[in-house]
Amino acid sequence: MLDMSKITLQKILLSEEDKQKEIQKVKDFIKVHYPNAKLDTLTIIFSEKNLNQIVVEGPRRGETKIVLNDGSDLAKDFLNLTFVKKALGDKAETVISKNSASIKKHTKGA
Repeated sequence: MLDMSKITLQKILLSEEDKQKEIQKVKDFIKVHYPNAKLDTLTIIFSEKNLNQIVVEGPRRGETKIVLNDGSDLAKDFLNLTFVKKALGDKAETVISKNSASIKKHTKGA
């Protein structure tokens, strides 16, 4: 993923192919944290307002940045959006703990 904190955003233009690769990297990053995410329900695009910034487009066409500038985590504003919460589902840690509990329950019962 591009480390946006180390580049001058207004001077770099990405090709369409590079933009699609970066969007895919962001989607993969989201899937690591939210394995059950329904990303096809989110409109993830490059911002029309801020050059080279990947955003999610809301139901009223508003834009919210997805990843922090340094690429280390998902932006809190993104995670707090209601339509995003519905699309993402449970965090990976929650899914793992639920599965672990279910496995333990089944192995004790067997």
